[in-house]
Amino acid sequence: MYAYKVKKRKFSVVVRLFLALLVLPCTVFGGGEGVHVESLFAQARGMERRFQHQGLFFEDRMLEEYLGEILVKLALPEERQFYNLRVRILKSRVVNAFAAPDGTVYVTTGLLARLVNETQIAAVMVHELGHIVKNHTARSLLAEKERALMPASEPVRGRRRGRDAQPQIVERDAYARIFSSGIGIAGDAFQMYAHDYALDFEREADSLGLARLAAGGYMNDDADDNIARVHFKARFWNVILYEAGFALAAGDFELADMLIERLLAIGVCNAAALTMRGDMERFLAPRSTASVRWYEDALRCDPGNRGALLSMGFAHHSIGRPDACEYLGKYSEIAEDGVAIKMVRELLLGCEL
Repeated sequence: MYAYKVKKRKFSVVVRLFLALLVLPCTVFGGGEGVHVESLFAQARGMERRFQHQGLFFEDRMLEEYLGEILVKLALPEERQFYNLRVRILKSRVVNAFAAPDGTVYVTTGLLARLVNETQIAAVMVHELGHIVKNHTARSLLAEKERALMPASEPVRGRRRGRDAQPQIVERDAYARIFSSGIGIAGDAFQMYAHDYALDFEREADSLGLARLAAGGYMNDDADDNIARVHFKARFWNVILYEAGFALAAGDFELADMLIERLLAIGVCNAAALTMRGDMERFLAPRSTASVRWYEDALRCDPGNRGALLSMGFAHHSIGRPDACEYLGKYSEIAEDGVAIKMVRELLLGCEL
């Protein structure tokens, strides 16, 4: 895991599932009863299939390809051949990224929406690349398996949780129970040791990352890494809009406002962003007319925008304006399959009276 988190957060269910799937007794890495790298690769592919089946991916191929290009650029030729280096985006407000041992880097929408230039993106990619090429997953599991095989009567000192945290003492028979039971109680294994990589692994990934960033030209003062001018409009608009909607639905108006302002500052006429800004005004002051101006701007950009028509109709209805019937009527004509169509038609019945 990368150390760029704004504050300490619990892992998402996504990461818990990933780590749980990796706790299997296998061979090769470390010799003897070690960790089989091919098995880890297979489990990583299975994890991705589960993510896909559960609808956890944010589908933006153009953005994933762009992020993948940065990841590949930072890798050595032999690493590009051995690993299937690519990036997948997960729908999650958690600010996080993690790497599967087969070369796939998973990054959340919550993290991407907060990055502001390509150097920051490259820093995330290269750190996770460090975990991949240094075999940190296999090495972590091997270390924990070795603990499980030690005499049960001897205590083992657990990893520190943060700089100031006190080391935990865990009985070796507890480790033994975890690994002897396979993946059945992998959740217990996660709770015990898999909160993040050991500090020395994080430092190793950071050290590799700094060297690769410099080699890739990202440490130069004259590097042009301004996403707003080069990549932002085409590649990051959708993910920021998605996160803004998440924040708005969760009542995190400060974050929603910041993300929407980033979209509007570009100067592109976008009905979705303008409508979302109006929705925020309406949530904060339901009977105010402040939202109407944003909806008007949205409809000037796109006169047939469903979201803007629906929001404008509801806004006028909430303050008792007859214009509500006009906008709701237009929405009903073009959105017969709309999520709010039943409510809209009920309101339109009142317009006929």
